[in-house]
Amino acid sequence: MDLVGSSPRLLLLLIGDRDENEKVLGLQACIAERDNEICRLKELLESEKRRADSKRKRVAETWKFMLDSKLVLIFKTPV
Repeated sequence: MDLVGSSPRLLLLLIGDRDENEKVLGLQACIAERDNEICRLKELLESEKRRADSKRKRVAETWKFMLDSKLVLIFKTPV
C-alpha cells in the first residue's frame, strides 16, 4: 500500500488498526495465560482428589482392621 499519497484520515485508520491489533494480541496472550492456569489448576484438583481417595481408603482399611481385631470397643446405649 502506498502511504505517500494517502490522506491523513487513512493514516489514522491504519494507526488505529495497529493499536487494535496490539490490543487483540495482548488479550490473546492474556487468554493463553489463563488457559494455562486453568489446566494447571485442573491437574492439581485431580491430584488432590486422588490423594483424598487414597487417604479415605487407608482410613477405611484401618478402621476395618481395628474392628476385626477388636481393638475398638463400640458402646451401645441401653434402650
